[in-house]
Amino acid sequence: MEDRARGPACGRTTGRQQPGDAAARHPGPAKFSSARPRARHRRIAIGPARGQRFDARRPATHARRPLPSAGSVLVVGSDDSRGLLAAVRSLADFGWHVGVCTPTRHTLVGASKHAVEWHELGEDVVASVTSAVTAGGYDVVLPGGDAELLALSEARDDIPCVVPYGTRESVRCILDKLAMTEAAARVGLGVPRTRPATDEEIDTVTATMVLKSRSHALLRSETLVSDDPAELRAAADAMRASGAEPILQEHCDGRLIAVSLVLGDDARVLAAVQQQATGLWPPEAGISVSAETVETDPVLVEQLAGFLDSIGWRGLAEAQFLETRRGPLLIDVNGRCYGSMALASAAGVDLAAVWATSSIGEDVIAPAAEAGVRYQWLYGDVRRGWRSGRDVLGPLVKSWRATHSVWSLRDPKPSMSYLRTLFRSVRDR
Repeated sequence: MEDRARGPACGRTTGRQQPGDAAARHPGPAKFSSARPRARHRRIAIGPARGQRFDARRPATHARRPLPSAGSVLVVGSDDSRGLLAAVRSLADFGWHVGVCTPTRHTLVGASKHAVEWHELGEDVVASVTSAVTAGGYDVVLPGGDAELLALSEARDDIPCVVPYGTRESVRCILDKLAMTEAAARVGLGVPRTRPATDEEIDTVTATMVLKSRSHALLRSETLVSDDPAELRAAADAMRASGAEPILQEHCDGRLIAVSLVLGDDARVLAAVQQQATGLWPPEAGISVSAETVETDPVLVEQLAGFLDSIGWRGLAEAQFLETRRGPLLIDVNGRCYGSMALASAAGVDLAAVWATSSIGEDVIAPAAEAGVRYQWLYGDVRRGWRSGRDVLGPLVKSWRATHSVWSLRDPKPSMSYLRTLFRSVRDR
C-alpha cells in the first residue's frame, strides 16, 4: 500500500526530538540561538526577497547568512561524493550544524572544516544512521548515493529524524530507469525509447544504442554505447552475471543539460537551476566535468515539477536531459546530492540549504540562479583533455574562472585529501 508523506515535509519527526533542538545542544555565535523561539511557518527567503514564489527572473544573490531556525543535519555517503561535499559547505554557510556518516574519517566530507561530527557508516546503512541520529540528535538526514537513498527511504519509519522525501513508490520509480522513463512519458515529457535488454531486443539492433543498468541503487555498472549486437550482448550478459538488470536505450545526439529543483511539501518549486555541460567524460555517455549555468526554462521546470508531483516526489531532484531536434529528452533523475551541485551554490541557489530547511517545516524560497557561472571538476576535465587530445593546458586555464566541486580556498583540506587519494591510486597501478 502506498505510504503518505510524513512529518512536516515528507519525512518523519518523532516525539523524542523536534527540529531545532540541536540548537541547544550545539550553541554557537549567530548559528543557533536557544533564546530565540522558532516560528514554525515563518517565511525565510534565501535570497533578497521574502514571501515569494519561485521566479526565474528574480536576480540571484551570493550573500550567506545563518537561518534563524537552522538545526542539525546528517549527511550520509559510502564514497568520496563531491555532491555531499557541496551540500556540507552550503548547509554550513546557512548555519546548519553538520555531521557526516561515512565508512572512514578520510573522505572529502570528513576532511571538510564544516563537518563538526563524524559517525561510522557500516554495511547496514539504516543501523548506522539510526545510531548516529540517536547519538547526535540530528533533525534531518541527506543521502549522497542511490544505495543510501533507497535504504533510508524504505526504513524511514525506523529512523528518528526527517527523511525528506515523498512516497516510497516515488523513490523506487526514480531509481528504476525503465519505470522512470515510462512514468515521464505518461505525463508528456520527452524520453528516448527504453526497453529491457533481452537477447531478442539486442538481435534487432541496427543503430547505435546505449546499454545501461536499470538501477544503480544496489550495484553500479559501466554504460556501453555501441551498434554491435555481439558487443551489446556480451556486455548485457556480464551485467546479469554481476546481478544487474540491463536495459537498452535509444542513442540520441544532443547537448547534455540538467535542471535541478527542490519540490516543496505542497508541490511548489522552492528552488531551480539549469546548467549545460561543456565537457563530458567519457565523451559518449559520461558525466559533466565542466558546465555552465543558463537561464532557467520555466516551461521545462513546470513540466519536470509536474512529472515529479505525479509520482509523489518531494525534495531535491536533478533531472538530466539531452537537447535534441525532438526537444529535451529526459534520460536520468538523481534524487540525492549530485556531483556538480557546487555550481548551483556558486550561482546563488543553495539547494541543500533550501531542501533541509523546507524539510523541517520552514517556508523558504530561493532566488533565481545567475546565468553564466562556470563549473569544473578539475581532475575529470584534465583526464578528458589528455585522453581526447593530449590537452592539459586548456582545462588548467579554464580552472581559474570556474567554481570547483572539490577545491575551495575557504575549505582546502578536502583538496589535500583528494590529492593524496589520487597519488596513491597512481602509485599503486
